[in-house]
Amino acid sequence: MVTNNKYISSSAYSYAEVLFEMKLPDTVLAEVKELWKQSMPLQEVLSNPTVHQQQKEAVIDRVFPAKIRNFMKVLCRNKKSMLLEEILQAYENRMDEQLGVVRADLFCTVSPNEEQREKMADFVCRKYKANKAYITEHIEQSLLGGFILKVGCDEYDRSLRGSLDRLEERLIRR
Repeated sequence: MVTNNKYISSSAYSYAEVLFEMKLPDTVLAEVKELWKQSMPLQEVLSNPTVHQQQKEAVIDRVFPAKIRNFMKVLCRNKKSMLLEEILQAYENRMDEQLGVVRADLFCTVSPNEEQREKMADFVCRKYKANKAYITEHIEQSLLGGFILKVGCDEYDRSLRGSLDRLEERLIRR
């Protein structure tokens, strides 16, 4: 299954698999993700090697939902707390895989209409044998027209900029 194309370490995937097996409610993981993203001091305390494990665990007990505290303590004990964001991304990838979901990025100069969105989603589902496709749109004026659809490491360039670049390459090779 195609995943987000951001690099994720094997350690993060291992911890994500543990999270997956814990069968935590999505609300707990969303809360953890938000806490982590919004609090740089929290990240610094939990990843700082000079802060004792007992102090880190006290912070975890005060800040995190009960269902994930032990997991967070293990992360700190193994000095992997700075992988949390990566672990949560790996977890989302694992959930997508389980549910047959593919995520894609669409770069275009103008947002597509509903029919075009549906056709792109259908294409992605067929091509990657998925049940559902989530396509995130990004407006990119430098494309001059058309679009680029990125799914994992695959890229479908149907932009005017891409066509001009390919034409230039062919002319230079002659």
